[in-house]
Amino acid sequence: MDLGDLPTWLGVLVSALALGAAAVAATHAGRVLRIESARDARAEEDRRELQARGVSAWVAVHLDDRGSRQDGFVLHNVSDAPVHDVTVRFLSPDYKGWRDATMLVVPPGRYFTRDGEPTYGWYFPDHVDAYPGTIRPVMKKEQWRVAELTFTDSAGRRWRRDGRGTLSTTPRDG
Repeated sequence: MDLGDLPTWLGVLVSALALGAAAVAATHAGRVLRIESARDARAEEDRRELQARGVSAWVAVHLDDRGSRQDGFVLHNVSDAPVHDVTVRFLSPDYKGWRDATMLVVPPGRYFTRDGEPTYGWYFPDHVDAYPGTIRPVMKKEQWRVAELTFTDSAGRRWRRDGRGTLSTTPRDG
């Protein structure tokens, strides 16, 4: 029985080692692919949240140069695109319950919205630079605060920021 010569057996051995090395490489490549895919998914989620993280609201008081006071809230959009279908739910400064201020679009910027307009309950938002004096955040009154901010980003995703500032996605209304 002839089992072949030494060069043939060396060729078989080298081929088997090459096959084993290819299997090990494929396993490592699969691992690297999973790691890179997870990293890409995290980066995409961060990119998707970037605009939403830049939108917030808080109650505030405008104190003008003459000493008069106007209650309201600040709506802040530091992203580079408008947000849409915005609702700010806040406890009114007269402590008569929750109120909603709704806006179809909020461009980038910081806006102060005065409380107390007779028909809608709040006045049209103006850029904070339009107010002489100081706009001071209200930070120590649990009974006067923003409870929720909801909006749609420029990609059509619906977001909710709760009264503690936690941001989450939410299903679209209707």
